[in-house]
Amino acid sequence: MLKIMKKLAYSVAIAIGVLMAISVPTPCQERTWAGASLMETVNGTHWRIENLRINAAFSLLNAGYDSDIFYGFLDSPKPDLTAAASLPIQVFLPFGKNVVLDIFENPEYAFYLKTRSERAWNNAFRGQLHLALERIYAKAGIGAASVRQRLDPELNVNFREQRRYVDGTFLWQTSRKTSVAAVGEIAEYDYGNEVFGAINIGEALNRTERHIDVVTYVQPNPRARFFIDGQFGSYSFSSPSASSRDTRSYAVYGGIFFTPREDEGRATPPPQGRISFGYKRFDIINPALKDGAGLVGAVDLTVGLFRRTVGRALFSRDFSFSVYPGSTFFDSTTYGAGLMRLLSRHSSLAYDLTFNGSRYPAASDGGSAPGRDFRYVTHELTLRVQFTRLVGLSLFGILAKRRIEGEPDWLARNFFGLSFIYGVPPQSILTPERALIR
Repeated sequence: MLKIMKKLAYSVAIAIGVLMAISVPTPCQERTWAGASLMETVNGTHWRIENLRINAAFSLLNAGYDSDIFYGFLDSPKPDLTAAASLPIQVFLPFGKNVVLDIFENPEYAFYLKTRSERAWNNAFRGQLHLALERIYAKAGIGAASVRQRLDPELNVNFREQRRYVDGTFLWQTSRKTSVAAVGEIAEYDYGNEVFGAINIGEALNRTERHIDVVTYVQPNPRARFFIDGQFGSYSFSSPSASSRDTRSYAVYGGIFFTPREDEGRATPPPQGRISFGYKRFDIINPALKDGAGLVGAVDLTVGLFRRTVGRALFSRDFSFSVYPGSTFFDSTTYGAGLMRLLSRHSSLAYDLTFNGSRYPAASDGGSAPGRDFRYVTHELTLRVQFTRLVGLSLFGILAKRRIEGEPDWLARNFFGLSFIYGVPPQSILTPERALIR
């Protein structure tokens, strides 16, 4: 797998090198919307050392009291004090006017006061090479992450996931308002020998995923970008015992990105975020297993409702592989809404209510579903204060409850804490991406 990943990365890098060799340097790289976002991000970095452009921050996230760090998956609640300290760094190195090397590194330490076994070092790395020409934008990337995280919603227990990937993007700006792009990725997931009860996590979930998207964009004005995306995916499982889960997926999405200018200064903020809906077929190669098909999508949209008041809508639905024996996959749906009130230029108060549910398909013989459905309800209240450009603080409380089908009681998990950021965190670049990322 790693040999394939390296060959793909080399091939994309060589293609970019050829484009660089045959192209004439021009300051017009901002004609593509992706190139414009790249240049805006590079020019907006906080620190500069010679040609290096750097964003960096110290983050203390989710520092506080958790009423049950295992969310009811053990016989009795396990309260603890916890925090995650990280140092995300983003470095840009421009080569002339058209090429930028982008490196991201985020080491993190997850701390639990009483539960020493849950303490862990995590890390995420990404390296990307961007090419921005007058009508062409291209990107080749490689990355790796090793993170202990919850297999939500099936297991709210931390397991280490290792992910290695290569990806590539090619965008052609066909006119001022239209563009087409291809996005590809190969990713390898490895859970080692993690075990929970009788479940071997690695046997169930170790796999290689391959995705390719072909996308058409139409941008009638600077604030909105419509798109249609055709997507193909394949999933190959490493363990012979899980090979029956090998799957292909086919999907078509449509939607809109809202990208308002930051200098508009309007009292009521314009829409910002994205709306994406489509249809996906989750085709299990083994004919004895039942396939999945249906509506999928993702919505993360904020809209100014009144002066100094912003509303948020949230929705996502997609298919995921199940960790439980006897269950191949399930579909997970999250939806919610929230309100944010701007208290001043540098502070805000927000409330969000979200619901999440998972549903397992019925067995191929028409019997009952092999897994048990989950239901989640979460309330979150957050006070944010930005003291200076470099110093920000959030105080928040989360009240959550979970119910498993067949069990009479709801299980509660509450969290009260803060997040503190000093510095300028890495900034996102608006480039073509997969319409829906699980």
